[in-house]
Amino acid sequence: MCRVLTSIVGLICLGPLAAQPKGLAAYALPQSPTLSGPPTLGMQRGTMAEVTLPGTNLNDAVAIYTTAPGVTAIVHPGQTDPSKVKVTLAAAKDGPIGLFQIRIATKNGVSNFRPFCLDDLPEVAKKGDVSKKEKAQVLAGPSVVTGTVAAESADYYKVSVKPGQKPMLEVLARRIGCPTDPVIILHDAKTLRELPALYADDTPGLQGDCRLSLPAKEAAEYVVEVRDMTYQGGPGFGYRLRFGEFPAASCAFPLAVPRDKTSTPAFPTVTYESPRGANGPRGWPVPALVVDFPVSAEKEPNDTPETANPIPVPGGVSAGFGKKGDVDHFRFDAKKGVKYLVEATTGELGAATEVDLRILDKAGKELAVSDESKVSARVEVTAAADGPLTILCKHMLFLSGPNEVYFLTVKEAKPDFEIVVGTDRIDVPRGGVSVVPIVGLTRQNGYAGRVDVSATTGPGGTGLELGRVTIPAGVAPSAAQPVLLPVNAPPQSPGTDAYWVVGSDAATAARATATAPDVVKAGLANLTYTPIEMHAQFVAGIYDPRFSLTLPHAALTLKPGDKVAVKLMRAGDFQGEVALTALGLPAGVTMKPVTLKANAKEVNLELTADAKAPAGFGRLVVRGHVVKGKGHEKDPDYAILGVGGEITVAGEAKKPPAKKKK
Repeated sequence: MCRVLTSIVGLICLGPLAAQPKGLAAYALPQSPTLSGPPTLGMQRGTMAEVTLPGTNLNDAVAIYTTAPGVTAIVHPGQTDPSKVKVTLAAAKDGPIGLFQIRIATKNGVSNFRPFCLDDLPEVAKKGDVSKKEKAQVLAGPSVVTGTVAAESADYYKVSVKPGQKPMLEVLARRIGCPTDPVIILHDAKTLRELPALYADDTPGLQGDCRLSLPAKEAAEYVVEVRDMTYQGGPGFGYRLRFGEFPAASCAFPLAVPRDKTSTPAFPTVTYESPRGANGPRGWPVPALVVDFPVSAEKEPNDTPETANPIPVPGGVSAGFGKKGDVDHFRFDAKKGVKYLVEATTGELGAATEVDLRILDKAGKELAVSDESKVSARVEVTAAADGPLTILCKHMLFLSGPNEVYFLTVKEAKPDFEIVVGTDRIDVPRGGVSVVPIVGLTRQNGYAGRVDVSATTGPGGTGLELGRVTIPAGVAPSAAQPVLLPVNAPPQSPGTDAYWVVGSDAATAARATATAPDVVKAGLANLTYTPIEMHAQFVAGIYDPRFSLTLPHAALTLKPGDKVAVKLMRAGDFQGEVALTALGLPAGVTMKPVTLKANAKEVNLELTADAKAPAGFGRLVVRGHVVKGKGHEKDPDYAILGVGGEITVAGEAKKPPAKKKK
C-alpha cells in the first residue's frame, strides 16, 4: 500500500512585510491564531472545566476543535485579548481515555494543535512550592496531578497505601509531548530517606516515561519525587503523575486486528484498549493496528524451520520472545520473480522489542538480513524460484518476557510511492480557495507514473472532493519547489472542517490517506513514536476575508524565454495598498513583486520564463500582504492568498553527458 506523508516545520508565526516569509512559511497567514500551552492540558471524563488557553491572535474566537470523543466546548463571548481565550469544556462519562488534539478557531482561521488528555482519574493541580520533601503535597486518593518541573529542582507528593492495596505510580510526560525525561524516586514519609529499591526510569515501551508499582504488604506512607533525569526544567517541562489502583500495560496482544468489513479501508488506523482491573480506574490505553489483511497469533513451538508458522501473503502475525533464547520461524509461499517486503513493527505499538529479521531459502541459506541501524526491522527479497521462504526472527538484545512482542507482516513489494505534503492545517476564505503544498514524492519499486492527489471531506477518499492536482510523471516536488493542491471551502460560517488528502493512481489502483508525522512530532516535542491516528487528517479554518484576490486565468504553458501577463483582481471592502508576491511557480519562472495600489481593482502580473528554464510544473499563487502606513498603521498584520491555474514549462529535459570515446 502506498503511503502519503505530511510534514512541516514553522508554518505558524510570520513576521511583518519587511521580513517576508520564505519557503513553506509563506503559505501561512500572519493573522491565524496559535496556541502555546499548557503542556499538560486535560480533564476527567464526566466533568466540566473552565480553561484558559494562551497563544497569539486569539481574539474573535468562534469554536474549539478537538479529536477527543464526547468533549464539547463553549467559547466565552466578548473576549478581545489576543494572548488568551477562556473556554468551558465538558467531557462525557463514557468513551475512551487517552491523548487527543485540541485547536482554537477564530474568525481568521484555525490554530496549531496542542495535546489534550482525557482520564478516568480526577485532576489535581500542583499547588504552590512543592520542591522540598517537607513541603510534599498530599494526594488524598486516586488522582492525576499536573504540573511543570523547574530546572535544577524536583517536585514532591505524599501518598498513603493501605494493607492489601496495589497502587501504581505512572508519569506521562514524553508520551504527551513534553520534553521532560521523568524519573520517580520514593522516600520514606517519616525519615525522608530515599528507598533505593523503589525507583523508576525509562520503563520499557513508554518512550522514556516511567511507572512504579508500590509494595502491597503493609500500610505505608511515601514521599514521591518527580523530576527530569538530567535536572532540566522550565515552563514547558510538564508531567501528569497518575496515582491509583489501575492495571498497567505497555502494549496490547495481539498487536493487530482485522478491519470491520463494513468500514471504509483507509490509511492503517488503530484501536486503543485501556487495561481494566476488577475495580478502580483504567490504565493508560495501548494501541493495536487495524489492518485489511488476515492476521493471526504465533503458535509455539516454532523454534526451527521445520516448525515454522505459515503466513499468507499479504498477512500478519503477532508474536514475541517469551522465554530465554527464544527464536521464531515463519513461512510464506513465494513466487519466482516476485519481490516481497517483510517487516516487524514494534515501537509504534508500544513494544520495546528490537527484532533481527533474516530470510532463508529451503536449504537454509540467508537471502536477506534487516539493517540493525534502522529504526524498524524490514527486509526486501525477490524469490529466485517458486516455493516456501522462511523468516527467522531473533531478539537483537537477547531479551525475553511478556513485553518482548512484535507484529510481523509479509506482502508483495509492488510499485509504490510516498507523498509528503507541507501542513496539517490551512486557512480557507469562506466560499474561496487555498492550497496545500506538496513537498515530496518518492517513487518506489519501479513506479514511474503520475499521481493524482485530492482533498476530500471523508476518510479514504470518501465524501465530497474539494480539490485535485495531478503530479505528472517525472515531477519531483520539494520544499523549495512544491506542487500546490487547491482546496475549496463551502460557504459556511467561520469555524473548522476536517479534510483528508488522498493519493491515488487509477492504473495501479494504489490509494492512501495523507498523514502528518513531522508536524505531529513537532507538536509533541519530537516524540519518536507519535499516535498514528493523529496523522490521518488535517484541519481547515474557514474564515471571512477582508478582501479577496482573483486570478481568472486557465492553465498556462510557457516556453523558455516567454513572457505572459496575468490579470489579478480585487474584491471586498478593503481598498488599501497590498504588496503582491508569487508562490508556487515552476523553476526558472519568476514574477517581479508588484503593489496593488490603493483603490485599484486590478493589476497586471508579468510572468517570465528564463531562457534556460527546465521542464517543470507549478501553479501561480499570489500572496497579498496589506502594506502598513497610509492610514493603516494600526491594522493587524494581514495577508491572503490568491490561487490561480496550473503552469507548465515546456523546457527540454536535461540529457546525460555523452561518453567520451577512448
